[in-house]
Amino acid sequence: MRKLIALIVVVGFGIVFLQHPSFSHEGHTHIRTTENTEKANAVTEQKSAGEAVVNPDEAPSIVFENPNYDFGTIYSGEKAEHLFKFENRGKSDLIIKQVKTSCGCTAAASTKENVPPGGYGEIMATFHAGRDPGKAKKEITVTTNDPVTPKIKLSIAGNIIKDVITNPQWINFGTVTNGDTATKTIEASPGTDFNLEVTGVESDNPSIITSYKKHENGKSYIIDATLKGDAPIGKLKGNITVATNSTKQQKTLIPFSGNITGDVLVSQSVLSYGVVTQGRGSVRKLIVTLRKKDIDIKNVEITPEFLTANLQPKGNSDLPYREVEVKLNGDAPVGKINGNIKIHTNSELQPLIEIPVFGEVREPKPTKS
Repeated sequence: MRKLIALIVVVGFGIVFLQHPSFSHEGHTHIRTTENTEKANAVTEQKSAGEAVVNPDEAPSIVFENPNYDFGTIYSGEKAEHLFKFENRGKSDLIIKQVKTSCGCTAAASTKENVPPGGYGEIMATFHAGRDPGKAKKEITVTTNDPVTPKIKLSIAGNIIKDVITNPQWINFGTVTNGDTATKTIEASPGTDFNLEVTGVESDNPSIITSYKKHENGKSYIIDATLKGDAPIGKLKGNITVATNSTKQQKTLIPFSGNITGDVLVSQSVLSYGVVTQGRGSVRKLIVTLRKKDIDIKNVEITPEFLTANLQPKGNSDLPYREVEVKLNGDAPVGKINGNIKIHTNSELQPLIEIPVFGEVREPKPTKS
């Protein structure tokens, strides 16, 4: 009797247990795997975007063999190429909509735009190694009509090396007064395990003279770049070329820049009015710094006739300055402004300074009735 009662209890419990929704056949349809969740999310996203809903079970599916590629070690200036292979494991045609890279140093394109079910395609990626040595990693985004993974990120990475490393990589002489000299020092060192030999150093700007010698450490070189005192007033720019025994890096360029000033310094090299409505006129100001007390402005000329220039008195600071008020008159005609200001001084270095004037005069907008 006891055995019979126990059997009835067990059978009854089993029936209740199996009838629970969590364990019924119907209940199993609501327990999704990660893949099913992604497919459901894809449908939701299609609806939210107002797109035609594609059943993920009948859609294309893109799968890459390996979305990440390490090209190892590459020299600065060289390029690395790689084919990312993929397969369409879905049930309809896979369309490659876009292939976009994370920077201009990397190019990528698909070998096919349309891949049938079971078909294969490739993304050709090319990485151009820049000037800076060290680790580099760039991304490629592939956009397709796969509703589950419409965007896939690929990566290409590696280590950029250089036989010759210069410190600094570029030179800025800053602001230097005409007649003064300035020297900047660069160290050229081996970036890899080889015996560096500098065979020559040249500047493409005659205002810069160069010299070099071997560093006391026996491995590097010290390069001096000297700005000559007779450098012309204005912007200074150019390149220093370092020739070496490297087969990979026979020449290394070091850009340089600076600004050479004279006795007179004008606040702007160009005067712009932008866009001005006809009849309203406009006023701009130039600040002219006189870097020596015996230097002064003789007079100011300006063209065309609808522009006027008024020279204000000297300031009282240690470095006297003059203010030039430049006025665009209200009678200026409609059209482009192409003017010129001539500042005459008693400076031997800068007897004449010319400032171009630009802008545009437009007709007034019609008033609403």
